[in-house]
Amino acid sequence: AQLFKMLVKECFVSILRFMSNFCYLAFSLNRIALIGQHHGAFIQFAAKVDIWKYILCSLVVSFAFSWIKYFKYSINFDRDELNFPIWNELDISTPRVVLPKIMDLYTIYNVISDLLNYLVFVIICFLVDISMLVRLRSTVNESIERIKSISGSNEKQFEKKKSELEEAMNKSIRMVVINTTIGLLFKLPMVFLPLVNTIAVFFYKNMKMRSKNPSFDRFYTQ
Repeated sequence: AQLFKMLVKECFVSILRFMSNFCYLAFSLNRIALIGQHHGAFIQFAAKVDIWKYILCSLVVSFAFSWIKYFKYSINFDRDELNFPIWNELDISTPRVVLPKIMDLYTIYNVISDLLNYLVFVIICFLVDISMLVRLRSTVNESIERIKSISGSNEKQFEKKKSELEEAMNKSIRMVVINTTIGLLFKLPMVFLPLVNTIAVFFYKNMKMRSKNPSFDRFYTQ
């Protein structure tokens, strides 16, 4: 049961989160490729890349940043007063627990993994969505001008088409705003604890830091 929690709940779920982010990024880039006709080299490459190669590369990268999650816990064989498995992050400040040196690597690697998974991907996807909206705005304006030249004196038909295009644009803007807001609200809190744990690991190793910053000790142990 402890190994299941360490391997599946932590490592495998982290891989799935990374894969989900990669899939959404690919989806966003391909949406841009469908808007208009002339695109940059990167967008063209993203639209033409083989889906199975992309999935394989994404899986390798996801595993590379997720294997460290295994060390969030240690198997508890006989410590009844601790967690099952032992939660290394929770027990950083417990003097009775002798943490392995691998904990330093874990804390730094883990915070990098979480920053990528919960913050960097949100920012990248937001920027890609903004690029999509800019591209969509440009394409909509071109379509409006083209419809205006085709419609000629038929003002009523022109206004109808213009209204439909602008409504589609407004829906896209609302979608990006809602998606980004939800991503920030639900993902950013997940970055907070790894950042604090990284500080705590080195804080509890340094007696000078403990004496100079007792407020952090009280904050962390709460």
